[in-house]
Amino acid sequence: MFFVNWKSSFDLVLKEHIEQKCSYGKYLSPLAQNEFIHCCELEIRSKIVSRCNQSNFFSVMADECADCSNQAQLSICIRYCYTENDAWYVTEDFCGFVELVKTNAETISTCILNKLREWGFDLTRLRGQGYDGCSTMTGEVSGVKTRITQELSNAKYFVHCRSHCLNLVVVNSCQSVAVVRNFMAILGKITWFISASSKRKNIMKSVMKDEGQIAIQFDLMYDQEEGLFSQEKRLLPTLAETRWTSRTDTLTWLLKHYDKVLDILDEIQNQTVGNSDATSYKMTLLNFEILVVAVVTQFLLGYLRPLSIELQSENCDLVEAHVQARSLAASFLEIREHAEEAFDGLFKRASTIANKNDITINKPRTSGRQRHRANAAAETVEQHYRINIFIPLIDHIIKHLNDRFPDDIKPMLYGFYLLPRYFCKLTEDIIGSIANEYINDIPYPDDLPQEVHRWKTFTSIKEIGSKCTIEQAIKHTQFYPNIRQILLLLLALPVGSCSCERSFSALRRLKTWNRSTMTENRLCGLAMLHIHRSDNVGNIEDVSLHLQLNQFFSVVAEFSSTNGGFVTVANRDKIQYNVRDATYYYSGKNLTRQFEYRWDTEPPYHCSETPGLPCTPFLDLSDDITETVSDNYRASIYGVT
Repeated sequence: MFFVNWKSSFDLVLKEHIEQKCSYGKYLSPLAQNEFIHCCELEIRSKIVSRCNQSNFFSVMADECADCSNQAQLSICIRYCYTENDAWYVTEDFCGFVELVKTNAETISTCILNKLREWGFDLTRLRGQGYDGCSTMTGEVSGVKTRITQELSNAKYFVHCRSHCLNLVVVNSCQSVAVVRNFMAILGKITWFISASSKRKNIMKSVMKDEGQIAIQFDLMYDQEEGLFSQEKRLLPTLAETRWTSRTDTLTWLLKHYDKVLDILDEIQNQTVGNSDATSYKMTLLNFEILVVAVVTQFLLGYLRPLSIELQSENCDLVEAHVQARSLAASFLEIREHAEEAFDGLFKRASTIANKNDITINKPRTSGRQRHRANAAAETVEQHYRINIFIPLIDHIIKHLNDRFPDDIKPMLYGFYLLPRYFCKLTEDIIGSIANEYINDIPYPDDLPQEVHRWKTFTSIKEIGSKCTIEQAIKHTQFYPNIRQILLLLLALPVGSCSCERSFSALRRLKTWNRSTMTENRLCGLAMLHIHRSDNVGNIEDVSLHLQLNQFFSVVAEFSSTNGGFVTVANRDKIQYNVRDATYYYSGKNLTRQFEYRWDTEPPYHCSETPGLPCTPFLDLSDDITETVSDNYRASIYGVT
């Protein structure tokens, strides 16, 4: 109501509607609000379903999180391709939240399939599944992906979220080197120690004031939400618990303001609370080994973050993700081969920061038994840190990249050999493997070798470059039906479940502590309106202003009666009469021969009644019409066009 009253201050039509003397027909009750929200939700989802069912293939993505009321919410998204203005696009659309009673594989898989059927998706086109890597979702025996594949054999392509895989590369690599693992834990404690207290945060602001004012730029345009709180990093960013690649921001800030952090801890030492912790953290940062670890980690994570950001984009496809991951592994391998040269610059940077802050450049003593720390013998300080920190960390990164993003192509990616850049690897055996892998999805599998030969000749004549993407290649496949189907399938396969995680951000904005009792229907409707507010399926201008009342609304209108009561048309099956002291309920089935309203779907809205009732066949509901309801009561039916 607050928003409606605020909106009416500059909307004269709305203001006149609210200030009208009659108490009926305002549609401001919670029930009416929920009905309108539900109508918009159905309208938006119907467009998504319609566009998806027109595509050749689609994939489903799902993830679960707990809301503020500790209720498990399952987010369901889909990925598919569509054509517009002779161009092909790939999109990932949020479809809704579903409350989970249980979080086992049987419940989740049943929920996903039932909801997709309920919403109207053509499950014969479902090919891919994208989830995180937990055993509930990915179990080979009884996981969600296995249960769905057992029911829908064509939905056999499962993708472990590529962004999660890259994050696991960072986590496992850092955990494998003891000194890096310990440094990350200490850094998390330092950032939390400073940021968790308003007093200590004010100390940080006062110390950092010489670096310039904290500039926060507000952008209230909803279509540019990412810039809503864009700020120049003047304060120490906290470490993300799960997204390790984002820790590059914290490491970069720390190295840039290393002296300021030491000054902040100095100031906190003078406080009565937290002074012992501040002293401990300061002594840790004055350790040259910790400084070297910070420099090395920041340098290596800087290679990983751009790929992590790209993998979260809905425009990224599996082929490009695989290519970029292998390119990243090759870059790390090149650094490993020239480790001495690469580490020389890092050591000089660490030495510069150390000299500026009076940190002694030394190395730990070398122990005879090396059980809990890496202290291989080295002649110089630089050699010690290169052998014990830099090389082990980069070796673990290369190993985990090769494990998570192997060079060998999985069968579901065989189709990327059809891109011009990979023709050099396309052999007769691979063509046969492609035909076997996609035999159920291509119209003429026996003609694939001939079609591939024509395709290679065509691309050479048209001079389609080696940098041609899948979307660009599809434009030229009008006369190559098999190749078109394969490329469309590759585009429809999910790269990750990041769209589901983005919907959780919307969930936190919608279901707050003040709205913790919000029901699933209202939450799902608001989420659809909020998430799709700026794309073409959620454009309010495209939402019909004349929805089908007999299909969507359960409360059509409130009617005043001549004797002080009122009549409410509840839905097509039940009509309720409230007349003074008595309330009568009539089932639509029992009174079909006597009383049944049918609403026109286009304006002006009319109402027709079942033959046999003495009244006008078509009634214009824009006027007050008196109709006989029974021998004792007469009601004035009021409608709104």
